[in-house]
Parts: sequence; C-alpha cells; structure tokens
Amino acid sequence: MPILSERSVLQVVKLSLLHGTLYICVILYLLLGAHVFLRLEGTADEKPQLQKRIHSRHRLQEDMHKVIRDIALYSRSQSFMAEARLTGFIRRMQQAGISVEELENPDMESDQSGSELQWADCVLFTFTIVSTIGYGKIAPSTAKGKIFVMVYGIIGIPLFLVALADMSQFISSGISMFISWICARKNKKTTSRREQTPGLCRLLFRALAVISVFSLYVAAGALVLPVLEELGPLDSIYFAFVSLTTIGFGDIVPKRMTYLAPTLAYITIGLWLTTEMVHKVAELFRMVHFVGRRATDIKDISVWLGGCRVTVLELIRTVARATGVPLKDVEDINWDQKINEMIDEKETILNKKSKQPSAQSVHPEKLCTIARMKSVTSRDFFGVSPLPLIDYENN
Repeated sequence: MPILSERSVLQVVKLSLLHGTLYICVILYLLLGAHVFLRLEGTADEKPQLQKRIHSRHRLQEDMHKVIRDIALYSRSQSFMAEARLTGFIRRMQQAGISVEELENPDMESDQSGSELQWADCVLFTFTIVSTIGYGKIAPSTAKGKIFVMVYGIIGIPLFLVALADMSQFISSGISMFISWICARKNKKTTSRREQTPGLCRLLFRALAVISVFSLYVAAGALVLPVLEELGPLDSIYFAFVSLTTIGFGDIVPKRMTYLAPTLAYITIGLWLTTEMVHKVAELFRMVHFVGRRATDIKDISVWLGGCRVTVLELIRTVARATGVPLKDVEDINWDQKINEMIDEKETILNKKSKQPSAQSVHPEKLCTIARMKSVTSRDFFGVSPLPLIDYENN
C-alpha cells in the first residue's frame, strides 16, 4: 500500500480545515442569529401580543354577559335572534383566538406573562430561515425583528446551501467510490459493461436509486421521530416529508427542545437527500432535453479543475504544450465536428451492443497521441493532484 507523501498529507489537512471551517461557520451563524433574535424579540415580542390578547378577552367577557342577558329576555318566538347573537359571539371568539377556559379564568394574565421566547425556539427559528423551511411557529413582530430576518436570510441562505452542496459532493463521491470498489471486486468486466450502457439508462437508474433512498429515509421517520417528538407513524412521515421538501406548513413542528439537535440533524441529512434527488432528476431531464442535438461551441465550455476554472480550449492547449503537439495543429481542428463524430460513433457502438472496439479500428498515429496525452496528469501543468470535473456550463 503506497505511503502518502508529506505534500499529500498537507493537502488533505488543508482541504479538511477549509471544509471544516465552512461547517463551523454555519453552526456559529445559526447560534449567533438565535442570540440576536432572542434579544430583539425575546421581550418585545410578548408584551404587545399579551396586551392585545388581554384587551380582546375583556371585550369578549363583556359581550358574553350581554348575550346571556339578552337571551334570557328573548321569548320563544325570538329564538332565531338568540341563535344569531350566540353564533356571532362564537365567531368573534374564534377570530380572537380566545378559548372558553381563558374567559372563565380570571388569572390568565399571569399565566400568559410567563410564556417567553426560549433559546431553543430561536435556534429552530434561525434554522428554518436558512433552510427555507419556514414553519411559521415563530415570526417577528417588531420592525427591527423583520429587518433582521431579511438581512439574516440574505447571508444565511446562500451560506447554508453552499455547505449543503459541499457536503453533498463529499458524500456522493464517497458513495460512488464505494460502489465502484464493490463492482470491481465482484466483476472485473464491470467497466466495459458500464461503457456499453446508454447514458440515459444510467441517469434513469441513478435518479430512481436516489428517489428510492429518499423515500426510505422519509419512511424511517416513522421509527425515529416518534421517539424524538412523540408523533404517530403517519404524522411522523408527514412531518418528515413536509420538512425535507421545505414545504413547511407549520401544523406540526418540533416541540421537545431536549431532542432538538438530533431532530435538526435528521432534517439536515434529509435536505441533502432532497438536493441530491433534485440534482439527479434535473440531470435526467437535461439529457432528455439535449438528446438528438448537435454539440456546438465545444471550445467555449468551461470546467472546474483543481480549483481552477478553465475553458476546454485552454485545457487542450495546456495538454498540447505538455505533450509537444504544435498549438497551430490543435487550434485548426474543428472540435465541434470531431466531438459530434465521436458521439455518433459511440451511439453506433452502443446500439449494436458490441464489445470494446478493437485497436485495429483506430489509426496508429491516434494511438500514439492518446498514449502520450494519457501520460500527462493535471499535476504536470496545474501543480495539483487530478480531481474530477464537478461542474460545467456554457459561457
């Protein structure tokens, strides 16, 4: 087993520190936001609402005495008037959100004044902002609180999504490497078979696999959430789906703040699965959209390689310089035509379900050029280890 060089170890440590710092910044940003929101809304949030609620309750108590007195005075022929007065009174109670117990309890003021915004509630609130779930259980009531939510979301939402996408890349790469390792041990011909599989079928398989994993993860909420939140099986699955898809109706929210951390961890992992599911389905529809179209402007396509963003033409020039191929010969090539010919040739091979193309079908000069280009790695001209292309787009 090869031993990692000192440079490789330092590179791994550097990358770990960079990504770890990103995750720590997200956690600290959540806690800082919770602290600020608690200072802004923790005291000012209850007083206006409490005073308004007490005022509404006093008015309803007066109306209740009037309704009872009027109903006692109505005769049997005026029963419809009594029913109308009683219906109107009940409607006003519902609009004010006042229960019968509050009307009957004269000491409700002291009970309501003890209801203060808690630290865990603020952490949950900031998490729902950056994750765009937005349960609606807690909302700012002051002007400062509303301004804070808008500014906090502008910074927090991109930060959280970047961290989520970064984690998604690591997990996806790890899963792909594990699957490749299993397939390589099981069958050495897996690579050639995968090359014979049409790209549309591969993307469809990946999309269905991620959708299946997401469905199983939501179903697993029926086992985990009843322990954390004391929910029934159906409510657990419903809460998991609404939260992981960021619908966030707010009819069911985390209540047991003792288990808030594992609940948020479950939601965070589920959000990664949701992101991965959307990404795979989008890849599938993107391929369906481009099926049958000819490739154009190949040289202007940009790729990320080793932390650097370069165009395909720049990459080709760098490889040409490293392999000794004249730049004029490379630039004179019609890359759109060559790539389209390659795509047509590959589709023909896949349709015929043939095995790997023989070396006799390839021109000897092309074989020499390919061998020379394969001997060059990204370390030779970028100074970094080879990294997979993780993104591409047309300029």
